[in-house]
Amino acid sequence: MFTSFHSKTMWQFLGDYETQVSEGGEADLDGHYTRCAKNPGHKHFIPVDTFSLEDLPVSYRDPCLSDLIKATAGLTVRVSVPMTSSDRPAFWPSSHVPYPFYSRRGSCVLRTGTGRVMEVNKIKASSQCTCQKCVTKLQTPKKAQWELLIMSAAHVVYDDTESKHTSIRLFYDRKESPDVILHADSIVNLNIEEDRCMFKCVTCDKKLGDKLKRNLKHWESLWFSIDQKYRESKDVHKLSFIVSHPHGCRKMVSIGQWVDKQHVDLSEDLLKFTYRTCTCPGSSGAQVYFVGYIGGFREHVHSGSFSSEGLNFSGIGIVF
Repeated sequence: MFTSFHSKTMWQFLGDYETQVSEGGEADLDGHYTRCAKNPGHKHFIPVDTFSLEDLPVSYRDPCLSDLIKATAGLTVRVSVPMTSSDRPAFWPSSHVPYPFYSRRGSCVLRTGTGRVMEVNKIKASSQCTCQKCVTKLQTPKKAQWELLIMSAAHVVYDDTESKHTSIRLFYDRKESPDVILHADSIVNLNIEEDRCMFKCVTCDKKLGDKLKRNLKHWESLWFSIDQKYRESKDVHKLSFIVSHPHGCRKMVSIGQWVDKQHVDLSEDLLKFTYRTCTCPGSSGAQVYFVGYIGGFREHVHSGSFSSEGLNFSGIGIVF
């Protein structure tokens, strides 16, 4: 199916935006997972640490695709935002669709979403490190050596006020995974209309920076290989996958199909997708992968769902 909008004023869906809100903070996230009404039991989510080739549909049990999903998991992070900016708007731009969490402006209630490491760069002019150990003075504060760029949804991290209170947790693959936590700095790119943001984190941990750099390089080589392999059949199989942190808990993989792609603006290759690939509150901001399509920094992030229809929807992005 193909749908076309004629202006950006018509693109925003009236649905449920899937950031997990936890009045009880971090301690209540497991409770939200257990009490989930959207996907009771989460039977269509696969824990990252047990994901294998056999979890793919029979026709797509491709070791390269399995490796790509695992590589994506290595770059996926939980995003925790313990406050909501007073500057959140009442509505999405040029619309009467309510903007998420406007009613919570100025509150200090935990919200969690998902993000992905997009860039890993060595810092030339080093600044003070803001990793968990340096911030809490568990070690003598050091100079940062690496800068990470994290992509998520704009409705998860709306502005600099929120980003300066935001933290990310890396490698949260099992309940007993050690805490690898970095604190965010400023937003470096924000597109509210497309529901995408990019913010930076820094670390003094050379081993962590080196590991993420290797992970990113490995992911890129796999992604280009998959693109070439599935490009011709991408609109036939419509395969999609998401790696996210449902309810702010450990990382999960979901595999499904996209349903519709909608042109948002005829003057650009801007698309919005709907899909049946499983998501939950806490999945907002996760990158949505449409196998055979390739994008850049205007990738599609998960935004929300139409619960009554069993459909999920992305933000706006560009893929080819």
